Amino acid sequence: LRGKMAEKRAAAVVRNRQNLSWDKWARRLDEYLHRMEYYFWPDLMIVAGGVSKKAEKFLPPLTLQTEVVTAQMLNNAGIVGAALAAMPQAAVPAVERGVAPAPSPLVGEGWGEGESPTASLMELFLIRHAIAAPRSLTLPDADRPLTRQGRERFAQAVAGMQRLGIRLRQVHHSPWLRATETAALLAPVLQGDLMPTQALARPPEADLLHEIDQTPAALVGHEPWMSDLLAWLITGSPAAGSMFAFKKGGVAWLEGPLRPGGLVLRAYLPPKVLRALGGAGA
Repeated sequence: LRGKMAEKRAAAVVRNRQNLSWDKWARRLDEYLHRMEYYFWPDLMIVAGGVSKKAEKFLPPLTLQTEVVTAQMLNNAGIVGAALAAMPQAAVPAVERGVAPAPSPLVGEGWGEGESPTASLMELFLIRHAIAAPRSLTLPDADRPLTRQGRERFAQAVAGMQRLGIRLRQVHHSPWLRATETAALLAPVLQGDLMPTQALARPPEADLLHEIDQTPAALVGHEPWMSDLLAWLITGSPAAGSMFAFKKGGVAWLEGPLRPGGLVLRAYLPPKVLRALGGAGA
């Protein structure tokens, strides 16, 4: 664009860096979008990102033939789109048509009561507990409950899990109160048992994996152990746990053989994304 990378001339961040007025930046954006219109002749252009919150300042001056709108989820649109891309194919259209999505080949179809999943087909969700009461000198750490905000936000996140077609056959959770209460809130997506598991209240060890005998399954626990567990399952080493940072109520979606280094990270879903999918926004 005028001999430069278009991003260096028309990106929203350039407006801030160069202290451009909205009208002047809108003219740059208009020039860039005209180029896209010439090449692709789209039926619709959708603007997302943080700048979409100020649409009234830059959309009116645009002169394109193509309709330009802001994404319904504004600056959440990109990361929500990535989450939707990770879900089973055709699940979104099925939900929007009001039809139950077809089950994923990893949802445990065909398992008899009490049977163990095969070593090659495991679907596993790692979940950090929701927002809990702060630490207190008068309350043992294991007895800290969820706050009202924690319960409400995680319930919204579970609605997002439903939207993704997630169904669980088994939920293992730390016996600590905040993890127990978080696990109970998974009821809308659970078609099996809640199981207190002491191994989720300490650093990950092999005996934890021996507890899991249904798929899909979820493990609800605490930091830093959930990050260590995630790293252990996908790389074979818990030492890489510092690469991950579970937000409270966040979910990691894994699949593959249930052994250290055997699983693949299918999606890493922050709670804000799940709440947006559930219709609650930020």
